[in-house]
Amino acid sequence: MQMLSPLLLTTDLDVKPGKRRVLVNLRDTVVTGYTQFERLIEVVSTDAIDRENARRRWKHYTQLGYAIVRHDVNVKGSQT
Repeated sequence: MQMLSPLLLTTDLDVKPGKRRVLVNLRDTVVTGYTQFERLIEVVSTDAIDRENARRRWKHYTQLGYAIVRHDVNVKGSQT
C-alpha cells in the first residue's frame, strides 16, 4: 500500500495529490489555482518590497470578496 505524504512541496499546482486543504504561498504574486484550496496562507516578511507585493495580493483577494484574517507573529520588543 502506497502512503501519500500530507505535505506536498511543489511549484506545479496541476499535480493532483488528492484533497487540497491548505496552500502556503511563498511567492510574491497570487498563485494561479489557489481557489482549489480550503485555506490560503500568505507569508510576508518585514521587507518593504515583500510588504508591497503582499498589499497587491491582499487587494486582489478582497476585490474577489474573500474575507482575510491577518495574524501578526512579530513579538513586540523582539530583536531581529
